[in-house]
Amino acid sequence: MKYVIFTFLLLYLTVISKAQESHYSTEQVLFILKVKDKSTGKPIAAQLEIKSITEGPNSFHGKGKTDNNGHFELKLVVSENVRIKLQKNHYMPINEVIDFKADLYAAGDTVIKEFYMNGLEVGKAITLTALRFETGKSNLMPESYDQIETLLMLMKSNPKMVIELGGHTDNTGGKGYSQQLSEDRVEEVKRILVEKGIKKSHIKGVGYGGTKPIASNRDEQGREKNRRVEFKIVKIE
Repeated sequence: MKYVIFTFLLLYLTVISKAQESHYSTEQVLFILKVKDKSTGKPIAAQLEIKSITEGPNSFHGKGKTDNNGHFELKLVVSENVRIKLQKNHYMPINEVIDFKADLYAAGDTVIKEFYMNGLEVGKAITLTALRFETGKSNLMPESYDQIETLLMLMKSNPKMVIELGGHTDNTGGKGYSQQLSEDRVEEVKRILVEKGIKKSHIKGVGYGGTKPIASNRDEQGREKNRRVEFKIVKIE
């Protein structure tokens, strides 16, 4: 293993790399990341984890922290995709993949990415937009598991937190059908979280059916918004 140090704006992020330094330095983009509060737009100093998606000659994994202006920068190999995890007390974590494929960026490019973190408040509902289910079923789609991982990050870092998961549907099914579907979807998310170590008593699941739309059900775009699972903090210490 070879240790390579990338310079941040005001700190260093140590990453593990298998690449030769001479090769690594010829295929890089400059990645500038900015972290802000979603409500106020103010910068956030957040804990950071960054890692390669797949193993390979340029793979790496490191941890660090953004500066007080919410910034950091580092150089990444053009062909790499990386996962970014951001955490800060009283904020919803972020768990996202950034695509650095060679057909999108060229060596020497500067890539600026802004992340907006949701502040946590008791009773404030946050839509889990990345949760997707099979049509008419409670089976999660594969792309939903990053969102599950984000919830796990949050609850494991706040072991006394109690949350409510609220399931919602559109109006395309009957009232009884929609109610049962919303309950089943919430129970599926709860089941997975409990299997991964979260206390069952810390997750309350409520199905609302189609009783609380946030958009019109007259078109597919609105119905898609109404089919959702929301996350709400009941208790936090």
